[in-house]
Amino acid sequence: MMRASPLAATAIACGSLLAAVSTGAFAQTATGTSTTAPAKVRLDVTCGKITAISANRLSITADSGAAKSVAVGDATRYLARSLDAARHGLHEGDYARAASTEANGAARVVEWGEVDFCGLNQNRDQRFVGRVLSSTPNSITFADRAGDGVTTNFTQATKFYVDGKLVQNPPAFTKGEVVRVLAHRESDNSLNALTVSVGRAMPTNNERLKGSVLSSTGTSVTFQDIGKDAVTVNLLPATKFYVAGKLSSTKPVFTSGERIQVLAHLEIDKSLNALVVAVPAS
Repeated sequence: MMRASPLAATAIACGSLLAAVSTGAFAQTATGTSTTAPAKVRLDVTCGKITAISANRLSITADSGAAKSVAVGDATRYLARSLDAARHGLHEGDYARAASTEANGAARVVEWGEVDFCGLNQNRDQRFVGRVLSSTPNSITFADRAGDGVTTNFTQATKFYVDGKLVQNPPAFTKGEVVRVLAHRESDNSLNALTVSVGRAMPTNNERLKGSVLSSTGTSVTFQDIGKDAVTVNLLPATKFYVAGKLSSTKPVFTSGERIQVLAHLEIDKSLNALVVAVPAS
């Protein structure tokens, strides 16, 4: 199975199918050198679950069921949405968003992660923190922060982490221990666990980050930090937003290239949940 490079050097504003790229040619004039205005280039974007990987193709199936074979090449840049995705590489079953400038051309950028971020399903993913009440080989029940009992089912795709490290099998859950669960709510309202994390070394560290916006969705924003690395943080209902130094009651519209400052919590699965997001005046 092909492993894509985890080093990401480019990202796109994935919510739009139009992007301005600097393709202006230099023209010599009598008075000096001038440039043409940047041309508008239409991006062909495909987002969904990876069903097959070959040396030069990704097969991606969207939420709608539509399947597409996307060409990749030496010039394709890869953007991991989490540290775990970067460490583990690109695999069948991951979710990917690929963008190319031609309908049949090689993708310029492939963004991938272990959780569906493509649209229809992303809003059905929920994060829980609670204490274990009971467990079976196929499920776990815990009391969430409100004290309600929540049961999530394990599937073949569920990933388990103990003390921040990926393990192959469900751990021995202890009643009363803290558990963090990322789960997908199915159409019958049941919950299937995507990741389950336990352990004594529950991280409590927060990180202050800043950089320039690369792309955003309804539930996350990706930016290039001062080290030129692409960083994705999740936007939660509890996330506070500040615009020009003032608290905003709504999430701002992020613009590609604008400066952003983030206070985020590093979760045990190495994802980042935004506590505070600040942007300048729009």
